[in-house]
Amino acid sequence: MAEFHFIKDEVTLELIQAILDLAGSNFNAPYTSDLQPTNAIAKNQEQLIQYQLPGGTSLQGYSETSITESMGSAINSMLAVLAPFMSAYGMILPILGIIKGIIEVLCALMNPIAVTKAIIRLFTKWIPPFISLFPPLAGVIIILSTIKAILAIVFYILTVLVPTVQLIVYNIKVLADSFDEDANEQKRQAGRDKLDALLQELANQLGVMSAFAPLLDIIFLIIQLVLGFPCSKKKKKNANATQPGIDPPKSDFNLLEEDSTCCNEDTCPDILKTPPSGRATLMPITFGDNPPFFAFKLSTNNAEVEKLIDFVQNIPDQLNGQLDEGVTIARPAGYTGDMSTLRVEITSSRGGSSKLDVPIAKIKDTDIIIISPSARKLIGVVNYTVKVNFDIVIMGGIIGLGCHPDVERAKDNAEGRYPDTGTSVAERFPRIPPIKDDYNNLLRDLNTCQGNFRRSVDSVKSKNPPYTEEIDAILHCQEVLVDKFTNFANNLKDILNNILANVEDLINSTLDTDKMVVRSDGKDKATLVVVPRDATGSAIAKNLPNGVDIAVDFLTDFGTISNKRRNNSTGQIFADLTSRSVGTANVTAKINGKLIATLSNNVRATRSIPIRFVSDAALPARRTVTKVTSTTTAGTGGLTDKEPGSK
Repeated sequence: MAEFHFIKDEVTLELIQAILDLAGSNFNAPYTSDLQPTNAIAKNQEQLIQYQLPGGTSLQGYSETSITESMGSAINSMLAVLAPFMSAYGMILPILGIIKGIIEVLCALMNPIAVTKAIIRLFTKWIPPFISLFPPLAGVIIILSTIKAILAIVFYILTVLVPTVQLIVYNIKVLADSFDEDANEQKRQAGRDKLDALLQELANQLGVMSAFAPLLDIIFLIIQLVLGFPCSKKKKKNANATQPGIDPPKSDFNLLEEDSTCCNEDTCPDILKTPPSGRATLMPITFGDNPPFFAFKLSTNNAEVEKLIDFVQNIPDQLNGQLDEGVTIARPAGYTGDMSTLRVEITSSRGGSSKLDVPIAKIKDTDIIIISPSARKLIGVVNYTVKVNFDIVIMGGIIGLGCHPDVERAKDNAEGRYPDTGTSVAERFPRIPPIKDDYNNLLRDLNTCQGNFRRSVDSVKSKNPPYTEEIDAILHCQEVLVDKFTNFANNLKDILNNILANVEDLINSTLDTDKMVVRSDGKDKATLVVVPRDATGSAIAKNLPNGVDIAVDFLTDFGTISNKRRNNSTGQIFADLTSRSVGTANVTAKINGKLIATLSNNVRATRSIPIRFVSDAALPARRTVTKVTSTTTAGTGGLTDKEPGSK
């Protein structure tokens, strides 16, 4: 049990010990009987104030032994390191908007052929890791670290508050006793001065809570942001609704609007996304006044075909009125590729072996005109599918580059990899926003009690004993604050557990083992390890307070899994796999009930590790060989243990 030379009440000592047990080994309350010197290194390394950043890096305090009087020094120095980062983080958020703007510019480029692959690369290779640095993805690890930092502050205040308040009460009683003794006024004044000094020290110790409050404004601004991918058409209901504890946006920006116009229905019409197809009749028609007669009409009777008229290449129509014979397919000088905007694939109804893929020369009503002598062999009833030459349609400025199927597929894959980019952290975890208000309310309660402490001490200084009312008022405030801070800490732990139950990224999380081949003797073991991570790659089971954890389960179809454990400083969860039989175990693992996965070429698969259990005879065995040494003669030798095949 905690020992304080000025506290004799067993209930108070038990309360202090319970707080110390709750807070952890590095949160040492001041004024202990042994008065051991402060260990600044241990306090800087306290797990709850290791502030994790996106990507796996972390910040910690830097207070030196010579200036570290309490845990508050380590917390204050950590906040001093954190503040510039949070400010810079808020400043670089517009960078993502710049990236989105670049894509919108590319959507309007007149020559998409040269940039289509670059855009696909942008979505698949560059945007996913870049967007993982920003909310709502990175906001999760920030809020996890923030809650742990708040817990560190709460635990620290609890460990400081009770002993300091008890020391104030002890000195009030000492002052009262001095009136019964033959003590002079100078000695009594010294007692009053000491009370002032203790109040000032308490205010300094508790000031760390006020220092963190401004950071919460920046942090909660970040976690309410909504991003999404460029050209996203997903709309959210009540996107502008305010969350508790979060101020509404101060701009006219409407989250219900499209991110951009490069993929809306005006510039990317559905008729191009899903062009018509079906059965039709192919027949020859006259084209020009002279042979060869190789123009053909595809009569579709499909009203959808008429919607494509505006997208047929218009250069022939512009030139036909000036020439004796109409042109077929116009090409710019020096260009050898296909410049048609629309093509049609025609397949004989008698079988798929006869197929023709030709440019569309003209559309009239529901009829499609093509010019190809090869169509003669398909005359009659056929199947057809209109195909859009997206490169040329985009080059003509008819639609935006974001409508290119390859770009859309790449964007969809990226969105599938990060499905939460259209939802803020506050929306995903609705219990988070009230933390800010709860923290400020707690700060107000603390300031109120500090005022009561001051008034009680001033009353003691201005009159003679007894000081029963003043002591009762001080102890009442202590009781109120301990109750409020303890409830607040327990609520934060519940929120941490709620976040950890929903924040895992099954692809970034890892499952591994220290060996793939194990002896089947029931003693040799393979050590399995899982590292739960979020979308930014940050370990989320790291530096968790007591009472907070994440659900990880190891699964196997062979052998026995035992001894599951967690390394709190690294966020790794371990288990042992053993077997007394020969065979192969396929090991998988779940985080929050979902299997850890791998992603290759946008194909997701369950992460599985095969581990073979073999008999001793199947493993390389040590054997005794003869080694000739300088001290042996020919024909004799010394015995030494060597692995087979070693020199």
